[in-house]
Amino acid sequence: MLSIESKVCGKFRVAMGFCSVLGGVLTLPAASAADDDYLRAIDSEADKVGAQAPAGQVSYALAPGVTKRMSREQFETALHDGYTGTFEFYRKLADRSREEIYEDYRRGASIRDVRKKIIDRLLQQ
Repeated sequence: MLSIESKVCGKFRVAMGFCSVLGGVLTLPAASAADDDYLRAIDSEADKVGAQAPAGQVSYALAPGVTKRMSREQFETALHDGYTGTFEFYRKLADRSREEIYEDYRRGASIRDVRKKIIDRLLQQ
C-alpha cells in the first residue's frame, strides 16, 4: 500500500502537470491573436500595393513607380537605383549601344532582356 503522503504527492504532481498544460493552452490564443494582427497588417499593406496598379494593366516597371513612358535620363536613373551593378556595365558601353538598349526597353523588352543585352554588349567590346 501507498502511504497517504505519497498519494497526496502523486495527486499534486498530476494537478501541477495539468495546470502547466492548461497554462500553455491558454496562452495559445494570445499568440494566435498577435499572429492575426500581424497577418492583417501584411494583408493591409498588400492591398495598398495592389491598389496602385489598375486591374488588367501590365506594369513594365524597371523599378517601383517607373514605367516605360520615361525619358532616357529617367531610365538611367531607374537602372542605377534598381540594378546598380548592371548600370555600371551600361555606363561603360558606347553611347550608340546605350541608346539602342534604351529604345529596346521603350519598345517593351523586359528588364531581364535589357540586363542580358547590356552584359552581351559589354562582352563584345
